[in-house]
Amino acid sequence: MSRTKKLKDAKELCYKNAVKAQSEIIKALRDESKADKERMDYLNALNITLQAAINDLKHDLGMQ
Repeated sequence: MSRTKKLKDAKELCYKNAVKAQSEIIKALRDESKADKERMDYLNALNITLQAAINDLKHDLGMQ
């Protein structure tokens, strides 16, 4: 398998995992809407970071 193919496969796996993780974070944000501010800030920060990673991976994979 070529190096380029391996890299693309790795990026696709990262993309899928990031989308799955973001879905779980969004669910947690909804389920824990009454959680303390620190927890909500943490979940929001994770969501923002994952969204940036997803956008970068989409760009790298030619999905945008």
